[in-house]
Amino acid sequence: MLCIMRFHCSGNSHWCRSLFAIQIMEVFYGTMVACEVAYYTYIYAKVDPQHYQAVTSHMRAAALIGRFVSGMTAQLLLIFGIMGVPELNHLSFAGMIASLIWSFGLPSIKHSLYFHRQSEAVPCSMIDNGENLTHQNRDAANADLADTDSESNSKRKGICHEALHRLWRDFKNAYTNKYVLKWSIWWALATCGYQQVMSYVQILWDEIQGADMSPSEQNISYNGAIESLYTIISAFSAFAFGRVQADWSRPEKGELLLGVLTLLEGLALLWGSQCSSIWQAYLVYIVFGALYHIMMTISNSEVARHLESDCYALIFGVNTFIALLLQTVLTSAVAAQGGFMLPIRPQYVVYGRNFCILGVIFLIKTFYSLTKSICR
Repeated sequence: MLCIMRFHCSGNSHWCRSLFAIQIMEVFYGTMVACEVAYYTYIYAKVDPQHYQAVTSHMRAAALIGRFVSGMTAQLLLIFGIMGVPELNHLSFAGMIASLIWSFGLPSIKHSLYFHRQSEAVPCSMIDNGENLTHQNRDAANADLADTDSESNSKRKGICHEALHRLWRDFKNAYTNKYVLKWSIWWALATCGYQQVMSYVQILWDEIQGADMSPSEQNISYNGAIESLYTIISAFSAFAFGRVQADWSRPEKGELLLGVLTLLEGLALLWGSQCSSIWQAYLVYIVFGALYHIMMTISNSEVARHLESDCYALIFGVNTFIALLLQTVLTSAVAAQGGFMLPIRPQYVVYGRNFCILGVIFLIKTFYSLTKSICR
């Protein structure tokens, strides 16, 4: 499904030009974002919980390496004049087709946690072969079939009711777990800020390039190369942290790391919002992205490891939905018409302060937890 949605988005972005077509593409894009949850949770159904951190780093590194190859290929094709920006869409479209074909070779998950928990045998009534049954037997068989249909309808309603009950139970159990709630709060808020930064970074770069570079230099864009560098550094960072064996449930490790790295992300964004050199802005982008992917690797694995049941997709989906909802609110407040409509640099000041506040909150929580444990 994810590949199909990306396939539609790639095709629509290349061939469609009307407003209605763009709106349809946004629907497919929203579905694609929802399907990405399956990508990051699929592997948990196949491995032991003790390997969650390692496989999470593998999944995230794989996605980032794909972006690295894409960005580097695009940059080289542009530098050597082999392709222009419009022609690069053909490569994106071909990549979507290749990933769609490859997805059919992945091993499937045979049972659903909520709707198809196990295969159930359906009792059979009399089978009419059209030759040996009398009219009386046929009437009896039809009555049995009617009863079976009624039972099937009742069973389907029961399955739906049970599925909703399980969904609510798993949702409640997950978010009443203080440890899962703590990591989920960071996840939603950090992802909101990350998506916002990624959405508007090109505008910030354009403004800095206009003031920092000569007209001849502005014709040469290194954005693709920087995107490639950012993704490969983030991939190796996420992969390396996936190998770190640590008890992140201890405040002096998990909460401290959350606080320090989130604060560093905020300070990096504040620096980037004020810098006048495009190379400094590129450095901020790389540092910010690498720190985010390191923390998301740990966050994803910790949430999955501490869930009471195998409801990874449910909780990952809720966290992602909350992050996108917060991003919508943030966009409406700082960038959209009807909000403050801040210029791009003040927008990044807001994003940086948000990360700084989030980091300070977790550092205070770390100090409180350590003080409480010492006083016992």
